[in-house]
Amino acid sequence: MLFLTYEDFLADPLTVIQQVAALLEIGLDPELSEITQQNTGLEFMRKHYRRFDDHLLRRHRDPILGLPADGETLKVSLANTPRHRLSAPVQDLFARRWEETIGRQLGIPDYLTLRKKLGTT
Repeated sequence: MLFLTYEDFLADPLTVIQQVAALLEIGLDPELSEITQQNTGLEFMRKHYRRFDDHLLRRHRDPILGLPADGETLKVSLANTPRHRLSAPVQDLFARRWEETIGRQLGIPDYLTLRKKLGTT
């Protein structure tokens, strides 16, 4: 098992790529390493954003929820847009859900503690 965090990938993509390759026992020569770094970068994701959206999920979920068929959500921003912080009530919901699941099962009270245990902060 390999625990990774998004922040670790942003900070050092090559190390994370090497860790995944080692776990999967994939030989990572310089050419494959370079291709993988390019294909996991923001520029590639923006160029191919349809590969990263959730259109397959939406196709099945939206009719059930009564949402319009032409709705769209993007997981990859197409520009350098400012990020908005979640409201306090939403943060509280996430914290409670964490406590009920990960906190209860693993005894890790929050995400920051998880990152500290992983040695990634």
